[in-house]
Amino acid sequence: NQENAAKNLQETLSVKDTSIKDLEATVERLKSLKSEDQEDLKSNLARSETEKVALKHDFEMQANDLKKIHEKQLSDLKSKLDKEVATRNEVEESIKNNEIEMET
Repeated sequence: NQENAAKNLQETLSVKDTSIKDLEATVERLKSLKSEDQEDLKSNLARSETEKVALKHDFEMQANDLKKIHEKQLSDLKSKLDKEVATRNEVEESIKNNEIEMET
């Protein structure tokens, strides 16, 4: 009976030892996965930062382009207005001259 009890105890210890080794292996796998996840997160963060910088640069370029377009449109409108004012002044001067000629 003592031999059977010793044998059973030995088998139980062997099973527990195997279970402990399995648990240790699982812990190592989890640590490895955690490390891989952290590396993935770092990589994703770096990629996001790069994309953010690129988007900011694109936005600034588009804003500059729009500013140049609006400045050109404003300049064109000012030139057109100046021409119309000059034409109006010429017409008014011509009308005054015609009125003076009609009086004389």
